[in-house]
Amino acid sequence: MPSSLKKLYDHHNSKFPPSVPSDDELKNTLLALIDEPMQVLSPPSKDRRLHLEPKYLLIDALDELPLGSNRDHIIKYLDELAAMCTPNLHILATSRNESDIRAGLQSWQTTLVIDKKKVAEDMRLYVTSEINKHEEMFRQKDAIKHLILRRLVEEGNGMFRWAALQLEELKALRPMKPRSIKQALQSLPGDLDDTYERILTKIPAGNTKEALSILRWISFATRPLYVEEIMDVCGIRLNEEPEFDIEERYHPRDILDVLPGLITINPPLKSAETPIYGLHTVAFSHFSVQEYLTGSRIISSAARGYALEAEYSNHYIARSSIAYLSCVNLFGLREEDFPLRGYAWDHWAWHASYRGDKDTEELAYDTETLSTSITQSNMQGYGAALQHLKGRLSYVAPWHPSTAQRSREQDHALRLPFFFPEFDSEIWKKHYNLNYQSLPEYKFRPARSENAEIRLMELFPSSKRYGEVRCRIFHVLLDSKPAYDGVSYARRPNDGIGCIRANGLLLQFPRALVQDLRNLREKTGSQGRVLFLWDIHWDNSPYLVKWQLRLNARIFKQAQQVAIGLGDQSERDHGAIEFVRAIDSMFTSRVDTSGSSTTIAARNHESFSDGIGVAILQLFQRPWWRRMWPVQELMLPRKATLYYGDEAITFDSFQKLFSSQQTIKSLIGNEDYSALVSDRAWIGAQRISLLRARYLLGHHPTLPELLWATEFHLAKDRIDKVYALFGLLEPEEQDSAYLAHDKTKSDEENFINVAIHITNRYRNLDILSYACHHRPLEPLLPSWAPDFSVAGDDVRPLVEGTFGPPRSANLFNAAGNKSYHSILARDSRILTAEGSSFDHVGKLFRAFNPSESRVSLLDLYSSIKEEMRSDLTLETFWRTVQADQKGGHRLGKMNHDSTKSDPSQDEYPDLGLCKGRRLVLTSMGYLCLAPVQSEVGDKIVVLVGGKVPYMLRKTGEGFEIVGECYVYGIMDGAIMGAFPAEKGAGESFRIC
Repeated sequence: MPSSLKKLYDHHNSKFPPSVPSDDELKNTLLALIDEPMQVLSPPSKDRRLHLEPKYLLIDALDELPLGSNRDHIIKYLDELAAMCTPNLHILATSRNESDIRAGLQSWQTTLVIDKKKVAEDMRLYVTSEINKHEEMFRQKDAIKHLILRRLVEEGNGMFRWAALQLEELKALRPMKPRSIKQALQSLPGDLDDTYERILTKIPAGNTKEALSILRWISFATRPLYVEEIMDVCGIRLNEEPEFDIEERYHPRDILDVLPGLITINPPLKSAETPIYGLHTVAFSHFSVQEYLTGSRIISSAARGYALEAEYSNHYIARSSIAYLSCVNLFGLREEDFPLRGYAWDHWAWHASYRGDKDTEELAYDTETLSTSITQSNMQGYGAALQHLKGRLSYVAPWHPSTAQRSREQDHALRLPFFFPEFDSEIWKKHYNLNYQSLPEYKFRPARSENAEIRLMELFPSSKRYGEVRCRIFHVLLDSKPAYDGVSYARRPNDGIGCIRANGLLLQFPRALVQDLRNLREKTGSQGRVLFLWDIHWDNSPYLVKWQLRLNARIFKQAQQVAIGLGDQSERDHGAIEFVRAIDSMFTSRVDTSGSSTTIAARNHESFSDGIGVAILQLFQRPWWRRMWPVQELMLPRKATLYYGDEAITFDSFQKLFSSQQTIKSLIGNEDYSALVSDRAWIGAQRISLLRARYLLGHHPTLPELLWATEFHLAKDRIDKVYALFGLLEPEEQDSAYLAHDKTKSDEENFINVAIHITNRYRNLDILSYACHHRPLEPLLPSWAPDFSVAGDDVRPLVEGTFGPPRSANLFNAAGNKSYHSILARDSRILTAEGSSFDHVGKLFRAFNPSESRVSLLDLYSSIKEEMRSDLTLETFWRTVQADQKGGHRLGKMNHDSTKSDPSQDEYPDLGLCKGRRLVLTSMGYLCLAPVQSEVGDKIVVLVGGKVPYMLRKTGEGFEIVGECYVYGIMDGAIMGAFPAEKGAGESFRIC
């Protein structure tokens, strides 16, 4: 297989379900095929060499494309292809001499007119072959056979279709005598129009309604109809009682006899053969038949009664479908065989909505609106919608007067598909006995058993963009290893309620989820996509017990993949997704990063135009990226695919994007890059990507690591900031009594126990630094316990410690080698820590402002240097305002005269850590980078298990945490080093 074709195939089949290439992709692949050299063997030497051999593109019967925009588009593209003058490309198209084709192919170099003599010879061979194959004709005398041959070849004038129709007329002669053959040959129609007119006018009067109905359905059905469906079409009798009579259905042979030569059944049926369902389609025997029926020439002929007008014919099909469903879509007939039911149910709204001036997108939208107004409205809304529909279609055929029985039948006909194989008849019987007029909303009992039985959804395929979402819901044991995909989605702003059809009945879902399911279903095929959705398994209780959390984690871990629904695609999404794929391909082809920018930028693609940075950022603006529950749904399965509309892209591609920041920066520019990497959704996605990569290698993240990664994620229920991560923890950690969600306790009380669990498990006081930056607006928690539901503030922590990325370096170790060894009791609101007081705040200086500059800092230094200890220098000052770190590393030796100048911009450009803080002087003259909330008298202490000093404030019988501190000289254990290892740290602090 050529590499360009294989690449296109692999790209669209690498996801589930496979996607359909766009027109641009198909065109680009065709050009690549033309340019792609073929590897051939050179006969003399048998050496393998590359050869750009000729390529031939053959298009037969170009004129048989229906008139319209699609035909115009193809003609234009063929002309553009020829205008490229590609040396090794040769194009040959055959067509009748039609003006639009002749005018459209201006760039074609050569027009060949077929030699009529050769056409006549071909026709002679064809007619001779047909005579020899037909037993009655073959038995005729040679003179008669020669007469048939001569008349058809001479008068056919190269029209094989015309000759074929005349042969069909001759074959139908009964009896076939020389005289009847001669009479038929003497009255041959002049052309195809005359032939079609003759066939139509010869239809017996008793069959004209059926014939016209068949022609309408074949012409305007949205797909080819099967012979068994056309058989039911013939049984529909509009404005009669009943409007469908099963006894009036035609036999397949009757259908062909009514319209001889105009229609065919493919594959053909033998005369007594029973059709196999879903195999034999009915179609026009030639494109010119429909062209004649829908064109203007028939209007002035004797066959004008068979002229087909698009809007009327579509409304006729809609009216017929409703009449048919009213007769056969009944509960008592649900197991009977009515082949047209499926098409009528799926397409009546499309045909009813048809109008000639609507494009496909408008028609699809109007179809959904009409269908929804009928199927999903309450009884009052349904009644109004039905009356409006009847008014729209009444000109086709009047409706019978309304009766209670007829109203019930129509209600069922359009709202309840009893014939669906998955229809839940037991539920319907129960509700029907209560009130047949009330459509039951299909409700599931929430799963409350602790066994591993789950509900799955089989999502049925549909080629209709706005078609009703249909599925089968069933139970299965996880231990049986079922194959399914997990679905992850997030509610969107102003999300309303929609419906899907589950087991034949309506089930309410969030509208956003209905939208996502449309994008996730396959477009073709008979097999549905099996999915797990939270919404069909659990109830909506905000309180989930541990077995539910564990089972949910197991469900997603056992899934083949997670399919992430992100809503419909916006105008900019496609270009941004192509950009991400381009970065991905850079990794796949192992292109060196240093040259990647040039390689990607050189691609001629709209996705790399101005504004691509904004488009990439918008990919992350979907609510899903910042919701808590999707985190474990993304991390647990080995494969994750995101769907922007029906365009799919794997999360692995985004992981490579996160690893290519310098390349991105060079492509989108500094301004867009800064906006992108500072966006909280991007930051969260990048952090989750890091943990997911490690998790798939077998490294369970810790709870503090997960809290760091989801710092900016949102949860509807505050406690979900913790419990949405439960399934990602080690089983041992899941068993912790401190992590039990006690429904009798407040969120604050549960948060305290989570903080106790982290402190006891990790044997340090990093929880204090985390708490300093995650404070509630209303302080109901003790100062040492974070509000895990609050996103971090804008002040950068001096140290992340346990609450940071895996294997992050500990920049400071103020406690030295002394570890926190206390065990906090459950529900304790007081944290008791050993430590040592260093000093207390003696003087406050102004708070740093957000636009702090190096010049203003030097002015500040000048104003305070006289009050500092004499052994503290300008270098001490600079290290203090920088918290002695840059880019996650401690500052190195300063290579300049630190007593006379400030550090150069190249050495120390980052002043971010001083923002949101202030400088203070201790009573002993030490300079300290302290919280902006500092007050004179606050204690600066070093606590056992703490990596940085903390500022405490006396309150009642204990202290509260004010914040972290940086004090030059005591950040690496100098204070604690004064105490012997076997002894304590001197003081005990009750922090509350």
